[in-house]
Amino acid sequence: MIKKIEGLDKLVNLHTLNLQDNFIQTIENLGECKKLDTLYIKNNRIGLGGISDLEGLLECPLLTCVDVQNCKIDDQNVLDNIFCKMPNLKVLYCQNNAISKGPNCIKGYRKTIVAKIPQLRYLDDRPVFADDRRHAEAWFRGGIEEERKERELIRQEEREAHHEYHRKFKEMMRKAREEKRLADEQKAKAEAEAKGETWEAPIPTDTTTANQVLEEKEEPQVYEIVEDESKANEEPPALEQVDIEKERELRAQEAANAERKQEFEQRIKRQQEERQQLEEEPEVKPEEIEVEVEQPSLLKDEEIVPTEDVTNFEELD
Repeated sequence: MIKKIEGLDKLVNLHTLNLQDNFIQTIENLGECKKLDTLYIKNNRIGLGGISDLEGLLECPLLTCVDVQNCKIDDQNVLDNIFCKMPNLKVLYCQNNAISKGPNCIKGYRKTIVAKIPQLRYLDDRPVFADDRRHAEAWFRGGIEEERKERELIRQEEREAHHEYHRKFKEMMRKAREEKRLADEQKAKAEAEAKGETWEAPIPTDTTTANQVLEEKEEPQVYEIVEDESKANEEPPALEQVDIEKERELRAQEAANAERKQEFEQRIKRQQEERQQLEEEPEVKPEEIEVEVEQPSLLKDEEIVPTEDVTNFEELD
């Protein structure tokens, strides 16, 4: 682990220096590295001694990229006394320090840094676009109200630019049609002279008139939706309260109804299949049905045994 920056006096052409993930506390001994362009020194102890730990950055006027993420920088004056005094600083990684988040952070961290360092093009995790810079500078001048005005101004400029592009496109189309018309007339005139005929300029047709009408048509208007100020202060409607138990009962009932419906459909389907099977079975004619009838066997006389219950009809007579 490196604890001190040293031994770089003879590296006068050094372009990039990577010292991240060490125990360095002070940026120093870089005065001879006049061509140093990029310095990676994140995950160190830079800042424990205050602003003086970063004064070594001012010894390298050509520095364009500085990475001091995850260090111990907690003094807000580092912005004015160090970063703002670096004339070529374009890329700055300073997140995960006390000045970027927490109770001791710079107010409006990103907007403030962008507004105070005009040449900055990239801050932390994303680039600084032209509109972002205008927003930040407006906020730095007059707060949120000034930023809203600047945003509206940007939208207005975009609309005007759109109309200007539309106008130029129509003008280009008009010139192209006019050049084509003149070329066609010259060609027709030359052909007529070659044949010894008299050439007359053609009378404008309905198509030409229609083109002229399209050219003279006004640009499309852009309408903005303006909210009614009388309704702006109205309170939003209260959210509908939902009875969870009742909702559960309704869902259970819907599930039961769906299950019963499915069973009923399956039963209908089975009945239809059974009916179809019966219709497909071959018809059997009555004469083809064989029925076996058992003939009663006659008992012999000796096998007939009278019982005691036999009534003597002669005596009754």
